[in-house]
Amino acid sequence: MKKIYKSFLILGLIVIFIMNSQMVFAEYSQVMPKNFTAKMVLKSGATAPHKITREIEFKNKNGKILNVSIYFGNPTMIAGKATYNGTIKNINDLSLITTLNNRTYWDKMYLANNGGSTTLEIDTLEVSIDYENKIDNSGRYKESKYLIGKLSNVTLNGGIHELLISNYIGRRQFIMDFFNMPTTIEYYKKFPLKVSRDIIYDLGKSGTDNDINTNPKYGGDNSLCSETVSWYYADNNITVYDYVNKKTVDFKNIDYWRTMKNIFQNSRRMYSYHNGYQKWIFLDENGNWIYGKETTPLPGDYVSWDFNNENAGDGHAIMVLDWNADTKWLTYIDGPGPVSVGKVNVQKYEKDYNDDFNLGRIPGND
Repeated sequence: MKKIYKSFLILGLIVIFIMNSQMVFAEYSQVMPKNFTAKMVLKSGATAPHKITREIEFKNKNGKILNVSIYFGNPTMIAGKATYNGTIKNINDLSLITTLNNRTYWDKMYLANNGGSTTLEIDTLEVSIDYENKIDNSGRYKESKYLIGKLSNVTLNGGIHELLISNYIGRRQFIMDFFNMPTTIEYYKKFPLKVSRDIIYDLGKSGTDNDINTNPKYGGDNSLCSETVSWYYADNNITVYDYVNKKTVDFKNIDYWRTMKNIFQNSRRMYSYHNGYQKWIFLDENGNWIYGKETTPLPGDYVSWDFNNENAGDGHAIMVLDWNADTKWLTYIDGPGPVSVGKVNVQKYEKDYNDDFNLGRIPGND
């Protein structure tokens, strides 16, 4: 299913696939954020102004800047610290960042003072984005709100001053909270491969960028879920050998979920979930089950989610974050608009909705 993009104001259209009264994201068009907030806590005893405005700046790879104003109203005193729940003044200010070829605005984000006289002694700043497309039912969960930036123990001076907000710290905190992981060390143990960490660090980003000579990140006017997952494989120099076509595949410029599925099957790296045995069983290049050869999904692996066992003619490309062999819940990341984290009960969706899940084992997880 190709996504339809509009060159005018982003409407936040989401292409939805409906099966058996369950709402399932098949693929995404570009998604316009519905809310953008900045929670700021000042240090104890710091000057706490009322009704102050500061900016979040997004700077693209060419150095162009998009400013969005954040309004911090009257603070609430919590444990002796002034706490502000800042909100964006105009959500449509973010429309540029989600339009075609403007995705790199996400990659550098700053807290900026563009002339205000007050110095802010900041204990913590947490920037969050919400797309309001959460799914929560007995067989699937899809998160919509993401912590995308965090600062701690910093000072934003009066006058002209800006502070870089890391792409990593906020999203890392989000995923640690999602999995209830208490320490950074455990976080890295959970996701040992760089490819799985790289996609985590893009959570909450939407839009596309085809202004790159090779392997456009999330493609151009027809960006697909397969382009999202394959980009991280290509960027991490992951290759597989296609035994059917007798060639090495580097995952660049993939634009179809079934292409991804065929690559892994032809490279003898495909395992299909068997809802009778409740195991991931090897599937050879001819589509034959090889019983006794089984695996467990690992972070970074590819999954082809075929709707209605491909009878619907559509499917979805996702990347594994976690697999619970007891409950059969698969935690995954997909994209491109936005890059999101979700969970699906594989057993339930295979049994109740006739979906089919096929796992592509990436090198590094062998």
